[in-house]
Amino acid sequence: MPAAGAIAAIRDAGKTIPITTVDLGNDVAADLASGGLIKGLAAQLPYDQGVAVGIATVLGLLERQPPPWIALPGLGVTASNVVEAYQVVWRAPAPAALLRARKPRRNMP
Repeated sequence: MPAAGAIAAIRDAGKTIPITTVDLGNDVAADLASGGLIKGLAAQLPYDQGVAVGIATVLGLLERQPPPWIALPGLGVTASNVVEAYQVVWRAPAPAALLRARKPRRNMP
């Protein structure tokens, strides 16, 4: 995970500096869900990226010009949507470790 070195350095220094990063892996998802140093991230959508590449490829094979630039938005992930975002990004159920890492939510009156 891109933020692994930063997390280790911050913890070694005894600090609690909030971190934002990119890419939704198991470790960063668990840190985010548990209220760790990761406070948010931007996740890529690899399946959607693959679909876009496939469409561009088919257009090329049909001798049609694909768009000169293809961009897909990232997915904003916070502690409140990390489980759902994980399932969207990975197209699979959230792992048990992520579900266990979630902080209990307080009931609001």
